[in-house]
Amino acid sequence: MKSALQRIHASSMFMYRSIEPRLFDVSLRDGIQSADPTKWSTERKKETLHSIIDTRRPWRMEVGSLVSPKILPIMGDSLEMYRHACESFPNGPEIYLLVPSSNRMYSAMNHGIRHMSFITSVSNAFQQKNTNRGLDETKQDLSIISKLLEENNGLLPNIPKDASDILVFPKNKITSKLYISCINECPIAGKIDMDFVLREILFYHKDYLFDELCLSDTCGTLTFDEYEYLLDALLYFGIPASKLSLHLHVSDENRENIQRILWYSFDKRVDKFDVSLTETGGCSVTMKPGKCLPNLSYDLFYEILAKYIETRVEHGET
Repeated sequence: MKSALQRIHASSMFMYRSIEPRLFDVSLRDGIQSADPTKWSTERKKETLHSIIDTRRPWRMEVGSLVSPKILPIMGDSLEMYRHACESFPNGPEIYLLVPSSNRMYSAMNHGIRHMSFITSVSNAFQQKNTNRGLDETKQDLSIISKLLEENNGLLPNIPKDASDILVFPKNKITSKLYISCINECPIAGKIDMDFVLREILFYHKDYLFDELCLSDTCGTLTFDEYEYLLDALLYFGIPASKLSLHLHVSDENRENIQRILWYSFDKRVDKFDVSLTETGGCSVTMKPGKCLPNLSYDLFYEILAKYIETRVEHGET
């Protein structure tokens, strides 16, 4: 007969495999976008990238953004970082770049980028300040992006002038992720009605072709009750848990709340989570100085996961 320790170990591994969390590393994009660019040379980024892949082995990894370097100078070497990551780790995690617009997507496709993340929010004020476009304009642009995702083996009519040198797009599938920011609160406009948030997320699920919808707690103030209501409703209205992911920002005050949110995610079979190795994070374009919170860390995620498994095993849930 197995010892109690062996039984607990076997139960723990079974439960871990049933959750099988998929971690998406955002250290070199959201993790550093509010950091001092002079402290993040390309060489330091490459060293960090190697360290993360060698020691943390994330499922996917975002290494930069095609945003204008005038807006975020720290992202000026994103294409170089993408190429370096793909060449250095051909069998490693899928490498992503954030693509802020359809115009930038033409450029991304021309450079052979196959894994792209995109951005929107449920706050018009946030979207206006972050991208200089309101939600209506953003949705129009996302319609173009969605069409490109559907027909990425050819060109659409009315190609923007700065994309006229593109001749053909690769036929490989583009993997796509859509960040939906401000899912409970906007740093500019304040709290947002959760029914409005729900309708907006359902709209992005129904009308576009993104593989993943990432619920982003921009302000780090998402409560468990808000998340429980939102997740239950999204699942009820037909969005599969496998399409959802979670992007959290952490403060000393919300750690217990984050534990409850993650435990509920595990219960509901949400298995994709953004994590970062850096101590900075958040949107410096929209957040006031000193208000940007770090992303959920690997260590905190695994601490919460271990506690979840330990508790479930103690209660005989295997």
